[in-house]
Amino acid sequence: MPIFLVSYTSPSHPPEAVDRQVRASARDACRIDASLWLLDADTAAEDILKALKQACDPGDRMFVVRISRDYASNLPENGLRWLLAPERRWSERAGSSHAFGSG
Repeated sequence: MPIFLVSYTSPSHPPEAVDRQVRASARDACRIDASLWLLDADTAAEDILKALKQACDPGDRMFVVRISRDYASNLPENGLRWLLAPERRWSERAGSSHAFGSG
């Protein structure tokens, strides 16, 4: 399954409501911070955005991008563990994963 990075900021919704909405749009998700998630979803970025827009207000801002295994990161430990978990079904196997500042 493709892995996506989602940024969603909302001046009107509490963080818990945004978190529920983002998680509902994927098979599995990892919240990195108040406005950033990693998603494992069998869909397209546009479909995730459409699902999020159903509950958004005019001031909400969203960005959804499909990522590959060729990444560089200084994510917190929970994000790195989530990305490297054996259940991740990356749709692109090219490249290698990189962790910056870990260890």
